[in-house]
Amino acid sequence: MTGPAASPDFFSSRYSALPVQIFTYAGRPQADFRVLAAAGVILMLAVVLLMNSVAIWLRSRYEDRT
Repeated sequence: MTGPAASPDFFSSRYSALPVQIFTYAGRPQADFRVLAAAGVILMLAVVLLMNSVAIWLRSRYEDRT
């Protein structure tokens, strides 16, 4: 597979962002790719929720308490 949705071999190879992979996989007719797209969505959601939780924790830890 070549193009913007190619899978990476190492740091010097071409790679794509996770949202592009999800979009590409969701458009394929095979059921396995739809499962991969769903797993990618769950992974992205978990990362965003984790980052948001860390940001809230940091904000509450370092805000002025006057």
